[in-house]
Amino acid sequence: MTHDGSVLIPTYQLTDAFGLNEEVAEVTAYLVEHNMSSWAVWDWFASPNTWLDNETPIAVLSSGASTAVQTAAAGLFQE
Repeated sequence: MTHDGSVLIPTYQLTDAFGLNEEVAEVTAYLVEHNMSSWAVWDWFASPNTWLDNETPIAVLSSGASTAVQTAAAGLFQE
């Protein structure tokens, strides 16, 4: 995302070695493909989610439950 002409990368998108977190990247790509803005994606990752027992997707991903986060993201766009 950009702010005041600078590109900002939320730390939850990075590994401990500052590489790209592939699990987060997959979910982020899914959300962006469904027309969520960068700020909306950040808000979704940082907000408690009822699909995840009111945990944030960031917290759930850090516990290793990427499938649950993918399911929560898909729940936004059920067709």
